[in-house]
Amino acid sequence: MLLEFDTKGGFFVKSKDFVKVNRQVEDIFNQSLTGSDYQANIKDFLSEFDTVDKVNESFHNQTNDISLKGLSKEFAQIKEVVINETQKALYTINIDQATVQLLKDTLRNNVYLGASIGQTREFLRQEILGGNGSVGILERHVTQVTRDSLYGYDGMVQSIIADKFDMPYYAYLGSLKEDSRPQCVRWVKERFLQRSTLEKEIEWADNEGSGMRKGTTPENFAIYRGGWNCRHQARPVFKPLAKNMPKK
Repeated sequence: MLLEFDTKGGFFVKSKDFVKVNRQVEDIFNQSLTGSDYQANIKDFLSEFDTVDKVNESFHNQTNDISLKGLSKEFAQIKEVVINETQKALYTINIDQATVQLLKDTLRNNVYLGASIGQTREFLRQEILGGNGSVGILERHVTQVTRDSLYGYDGMVQSIIADKFDMPYYAYLGSLKEDSRPQCVRWVKERFLQRSTLEKEIEWADNEGSGMRKGTTPENFAIYRGGWNCRHQARPVFKPLAKNMPKK
């Protein structure tokens, strides 16, 4: 693709055709979205939805002594919708302007200075696809989109289970970090939240916490949890007991 520019002996012929540079960066992204590496990443991440089902079946069997097989059809319908939405999002990539500008600047400067085509191609490849221990733009995109979808799907499943079996508590599971939100610190330490008190907890988080999603309610708490990009889980339980309860 970079050979669209004038070249000689493996180097760019010095040019100031910056319109062509901008078009090249856009074309590189578009072609990368249909490349085999990106397709493989998507396939690997989407397989994690089945892992969520297996983990939930095991958790609720051990912790709540129930089977989820009677709900498998309902879960499958939800999963199909979520996966379709996830796939659409994976092919609609919005790169932050700072990153786009970095790529454009690099390509523009290399063309302007008559730099090596090979070195320029390798830089763009690593920035977009990753490699040699670095995570590329597309992999970060796949990770973010799929992780949000997985946690969202898991939350929908937990909400159905909580209502179906009339479970009075949510176990708030996950680890804490230095930058964990106040509400997540509070709930992880409490570990068990009564569903009947969730309205007050959400109100506390709205006033004293940070990053809560607007419209969070007791009904969708398991889906939205501690807010945007929250990596904790809210799993319904019958009793606030530590028996057979994982730490995260």
